[in-house]
Amino acid sequence: MEVYLDTAATSIKKPDCVYEAIDNFMRTIGASPGRSVHKRGISASRIMGDAREKTAGILGVSDSSQVVFTLNCTEALNLAIKGTLKQGDHVVTTSLEHNSAMRPLSTMIEERDITVTRVRSNAEGITDPDDLKNCLRPDTALIIMPHASM
Repeated sequence: MEVYLDTAATSIKKPDCVYEAIDNFMRTIGASPGRSVHKRGISASRIMGDAREKTAGILGVSDSSQVVFTLNCTEALNLAIKGTLKQGDHVVTTSLEHNSAMRPLSTMIEERDITVTRVRSNAEGITDPDDLKNCLRPDTALIIMPHASM
């Protein structure tokens, strides 16, 4: 099963610890993880590895190498959709889903003959879990839905 968690990257105010961590990284390390064997590159790789381990622990994932960090929502959804769906698969999504999911799903309908069921949300933007559950089928390969939508 694929799990996608958005970090609300477009939200303006971040906790101070986010600004501090980014500032510290840029001032003291400033290297890409996994790209070099010099001291700062190793430090960057260690930070990324620690983040993967912590995230895996929170999510109950036994193999932290299965945790993938992406640049943004569009990249993450494209990787999940295009990397997961096979010919004839079924996807469940909601009426609230963003274009970054709906556009690649439309492409997959054409390219891989997938089917997509869109569960309607109420006027408050709430999707009834039973409605979602009732749409699941043996060929359902992916569920894509936002935690919150603004």
